[in-house]
Amino acid sequence: MKRKVCALSLVILLALTACGQATEAEWPIGETDWLEDDPPSFWENEPDPPVYALLPEYPERVREYLRETLLGSMLVRVSREGEIEQFPLAGMNYSHGRLSPSGRQMLVRVDQDAQGDGQVSGYAVLDLPTDPIARHYYAGVQWGHQTHLFLDDGLIGFASGGVIGGQEDVWQMVKLFDGHYNPLNVPFEVPAGEDILVVGIGYDRANAHYALAYVASVEDENDKFGWNDFLPNRLVIAVFDQAGGLVREHTLPKSYLSPFEPHTVNANNPIVTPGGQVIVRVVHSVERTAHLRAISPNGDVQELPWTGLRQSEDGNHAFAIDDTLTPYILDLTGSEVVARQFPFVSMQTYGMFQSQDVPIIHTEHFGGLIPFNAAIRGDHVFLLAEGFAQPLESDQAWRYNFHALFYWDMAGDTPTLLEIFPGHGFTSLAGVCKEGYAYVLIRGVYGDVHEDMLRMVHDLIGQE
Repeated sequence: MKRKVCALSLVILLALTACGQATEAEWPIGETDWLEDDPPSFWENEPDPPVYALLPEYPERVREYLRETLLGSMLVRVSREGEIEQFPLAGMNYSHGRLSPSGRQMLVRVDQDAQGDGQVSGYAVLDLPTDPIARHYYAGVQWGHQTHLFLDDGLIGFASGGVIGGQEDVWQMVKLFDGHYNPLNVPFEVPAGEDILVVGIGYDRANAHYALAYVASVEDENDKFGWNDFLPNRLVIAVFDQAGGLVREHTLPKSYLSPFEPHTVNANNPIVTPGGQVIVRVVHSVERTAHLRAISPNGDVQELPWTGLRQSEDGNHAFAIDDTLTPYILDLTGSEVVARQFPFVSMQTYGMFQSQDVPIIHTEHFGGLIPFNAAIRGDHVFLLAEGFAQPLESDQAWRYNFHALFYWDMAGDTPTLLEIFPGHGFTSLAGVCKEGYAYVLIRGVYGDVHEDMLRMVHDLIGQE
């Protein structure tokens, strides 16, 4: 069953929630000292109030969504004009939604919970936009940091990273499935042996080629990480045809390691651009800092200045941030990546980030918001930004964060605020379908699958 909500009425409701409590664009992230020292009348008495004061109350609209999480997950479809449709998924704890390239399916994690150094979860595919929503489940539980992802419409894959579970009777370094989680078999010609570990998979849709990232263990007398056989490592990018035959292979310079944590080499799924580049994350062997590198078809390695990247469903664009958190839109269609900054985002020194400038979107009723994620299709961008409230009885603003969804046409200068959602890992921006709708998945905390998140919901909505 779906629910339709008028976005205009929601914006009015949101505005009424904030009116009388804070004037335009008033909240610094986590600047608790002067908020504790000054009474609520501080804003009324200040002729030129601070631009980014925290919201003094947690938005009621966000509490409404959190109450729904106790019943299960919710899928929210938002149009560019702001019309909102809600699809409750009662009794289900879905999270980390991501659309297929066409937007006709969504890949979700099921009942995710922490387990030691990694995560444990099931996976499912939801058919969209059917009502009720049809569901297809992965026949097992995924252990470790490895992530299932849509490589193309009707094609799901993940690299085992040496940690797999569920329906695998025979160990394989790469697992592939169709859009309904039926297993597929592609025998990749990856070098065998205990010193090889596949950590990521990508897909070149134009040529129907797979791109695998694998690490090769190397011996180093100066190795200070003896607790991990793959540190240090050599990172290799290998491209295969549909039958699993090797097309080309590029070994990255030894100064670049694949990202890792103690006892774990993390998933490192490469992005393949329409221009033929393979983009992968690396860690500098000396500085231990994360970077992105683009490998051309002839093996040239290009340094990219961004630390995070999310490719659009159609593959043509990406949302990126650099080490100052500055957001960019990237055009991936050419032989080189072309970047564009958001024209409405300004860098400001801000609250708990006083040691650096952070990107800010100014809003009338919710103060300054920090953009951190975006889903793109064509010239249409749906942007998620983070805001904070600090109820007067609390000095922990970080506990009261929320996410705001904006729409921006790249031909324009100003984004439109569409809706606000819970923060703290409850909300995932799944993507934009071909019809131009954004899909947002609200995580459920039904039952006792994740006690910490359940306690957080009760705290934020004011229940014991």
